[in-house]
Amino acid sequence: MKFPHLFLTLVALLFALPTLPMTAQDTSAGWPVETRCVGEPTTPPEGWTFPGAILMGGPYGIHGLKADWDTTHVLAFTGGYDLIHANGGLSPDMKWLLAAAGDVECSGGCFHPTFYINKLLLFNITGINPREVYTIPWNFSYTDSIALWGIPPIVWTDNEHIVYPIQSEGWSSVDNAVPYTLNPFTQEKKLWGNKYYLRTSPDHSRNLVYDEADNLYRLQDAKSGEIIRTFDLKEFLPMPEFTQVWSPNSAYFLNIRRIEEYIVELVLFDRNGVLNSSVLTINTHSPNPFYLPNDLSISWSPNSDSFWMKIYDESPDRKRYMVNLPNQRLTDLCLPLDKQNMDRWEFVWSPEGNQLATTIYQGRNELSENLVFDLVDWKLYRIGYIDGSVFGWRED
Repeated sequence: MKFPHLFLTLVALLFALPTLPMTAQDTSAGWPVETRCVGEPTTPPEGWTFPGAILMGGPYGIHGLKADWDTTHVLAFTGGYDLIHANGGLSPDMKWLLAAAGDVECSGGCFHPTFYINKLLLFNITGINPREVYTIPWNFSYTDSIALWGIPPIVWTDNEHIVYPIQSEGWSSVDNAVPYTLNPFTQEKKLWGNKYYLRTSPDHSRNLVYDEADNLYRLQDAKSGEIIRTFDLKEFLPMPEFTQVWSPNSAYFLNIRRIEEYIVELVLFDRNGVLNSSVLTINTHSPNPFYLPNDLSISWSPNSDSFWMKIYDESPDRKRYMVNLPNQRLTDLCLPLDKQNMDRWEFVWSPEGNQLATTIYQGRNELSENLVFDLVDWKLYRIGYIDGSVFGWRED
């Protein structure tokens, strides 16, 4: 059985970010929302282009598209490997993909499937050799939990090392897993000195770790191990592992906190765990303290001054915002639902941060449409079609 989790990029390029004013905030109001509609997709004008390579999943594996290519090229064939997930598996330079593979056992309608991972697969996605793949024996099993955080991500700490759990005996879960650091190119591994469920800042100076014994989250200095701040679960709810919470320059991180039974807030902290601002108030429709908004998606710009956000609140449609930090403002792009009345808008940023790529479903038995949203022109341009969706954009 294959699990169709799409690959999400966790790391963007590092640029400088102007410091946000550390002023007192009305924690229930959130930032103002403006409406600036994009309009329907159009054909790009003559002379318009886009840089680098846009990465996407497709019928044969990992595909890429460049401005001077007439169609997508296969960068890596990933079919036939019983992939379970590749959440977080994209290396920071976006040249390698590490995926977990094995078997899935379902029970109770497969609401809580058990995953048995027996190997990790390293795919070269540069396009130089699309069939280059390396197998790393592994041993890890866990049961997905919809109420909590589910699938453990593959965490790249740099372009040569990852962190992922392994078990030596008995049954293991995400919470009591034994994390190892691995060089997938040499297959050298050793014990990792921190809790597994972590979010490491892009500059590797901060860890957000979960302490199962105390049921608390802690912000930790990654080098000294010193605890900078401790959060309880009322003010710090777990977010999906593959959500990009840290800004690329490591100055800020996002999280969810509960303020009423059904009401939570998306909040912005600085790198020392100081609350900077409440960005948006959200109705979760559930008093469950672990329940988060459906389809929460965040993608930071390379220069860390903006992020794309998709979230569901009490309104009948999903909210999609471009969020600007220096201006503390959310912009509604008026993006429509697709032909199945679904919201599939997932954006990835260009290396320069002035364009975003996405893929929109066109209907059953039809190819999806590849689009680029140009922030300068404030228009959506058609650049091609594929049976898949984008997940990254690199310099090439």
